Amino acid sequence: MNRNTRLLVISPWISPLTQEALRANGIDYLDLTGNISLRVSRPAIVIHTHGADRAPAGHRPPSSKPLLTGLKAGRLVRLLADTLPPYRATELAEGAKLSLPYVSRLLDTLDDQLLIQRDGKVIVSVDWQRLLRARAEQTDLLRSTEPTGMLAPNGVKAVSKLR
Repeated sequence: MNRNTRLLVISPWISPLTQEALRANGIDYLDLTGNISLRVSRPAIVIHTHGADRAPAGHRPPSSKPLLTGLKAGRLVRLLADTLPPYRATELAEGAKLSLPYVSRLLDTLDDQLLIQRDGKVIVSVDWQRLLRARAEQTDLLRSTEPTGMLAPNGVKAVSKLR
């Protein structure tokens, strides 16, 4: 290899997070769903296309890891976004009132997605912006919540203060 050599990753599917990391490190990629980022300096060619955001069903690894959907995951995500590290899984489980095995599995998932960083068993960093985006992408708020009707006995002006 020399300084003009470009690396190219080819895979059945490359996640958006991995695509971002590859682009940040100057590595080209191509997947079978149409996600392509390719740069050639001579002749000057730049190809960037967007394919699937999720792995095709046949390429998804079987996983028992929890997703960021649901009330329990929401409590943990909120706790991670609201409190500054360092902390341990036991402290998070206690603070979110969740079982330690569930918190541990969810933290493993977040670590795999590079949303948290650990030093041994201690969480030292949380990318809370990307964590909240990942939670929002996986949660359909219109389907997962029931609308609640309310009365405003003091009128609409009193309700506008809630903003």
